Amino acid sequence: MVNKEKKSRFNTLVALPFVAALVLAFSSVPSNAQKVVRGTIKGTVSADQGQVVGFRVAAHNLDQRIWYTVFTVKGQYNIPQALPGRYEIMVYEPDYDSPTSPVQLGPGENKTADFMIKKKASTDDNSKIEYVSNMDEIFPPGPGLDMLKEDCTGCHAMLKVSERISAACTYRRKSF
Repeated sequence: MVNKEKKSRFNTLVALPFVAALVLAFSSVPSNAQKVVRGTIKGTVSADQGQVVGFRVAAHNLDQRIWYTVFTVKGQYNIPQALPGRYEIMVYEPDYDSPTSPVQLGPGENKTADFMIKKKASTDDNSKIEYVSNMDEIFPPGPGLDMLKEDCTGCHAMLKVSERISAACTYRRKSF
């Protein structure tokens, strides 16, 4: 009789951690109620001048504070798997003005936001690109420029700065 009691206690002690592990494993599996059902935001972008090729469309989820960025294909964009919430959608393209479109996306919904963007009036002063050939034209004189000339690393690490600029690179800067 004593052997049966010892065996029963032993079986209970062995089975207890196994049962506890099973309970923990199945209680941590998310249920369907916990999963967020995502939606889709899509639309078209057209411009008053020029073709819409590879324009950047950004969607800002105001509730989650995250951004989605996609590019147009033949004037169409698609933001799949977007989290539900309030969005501000806009087109970011240099030389074009874009309105912002508010969108309220619910779980599993598909929303559309179409854009008609206008080319900015360009002036010669704002669109001129100036090419420079050395660092002295880009940076003001001083200890920062001296340090840059001595310690510049990356793709120019093996040459002196003046040789690097003239031999390998042309720096661009936009004039404003």
